[in-house]
Amino acid sequence: MQEFVDAVDGLPTIVKYLFCIPVLSIIWIIYRICRSAAHGNGIGVIIGVLLIIIGLPFMWLFDLLCLVFTGRVLWID
Repeated sequence: MQEFVDAVDGLPTIVKYLFCIPVLSIIWIIYRICRSAAHGNGIGVIIGVLLIIIGLPFMWLFDLLCLVFTGRVLWID
């Protein structure tokens, strides 16, 4: 899991922005689940799975704003 997190963190910024397209935003949700699992954060994994169901329609906008203003996707760790 940590390899996936490191791979996504190492991507160029333009590719990260492309992952914010509504259809591709599932990648960021999977990234959050893997990041929480790599850190042993069970609550983060549960919230990440819930985001697949309820957060998919609007998380792309949140991710885009986080990338623009902070340079990374925010998540609880």
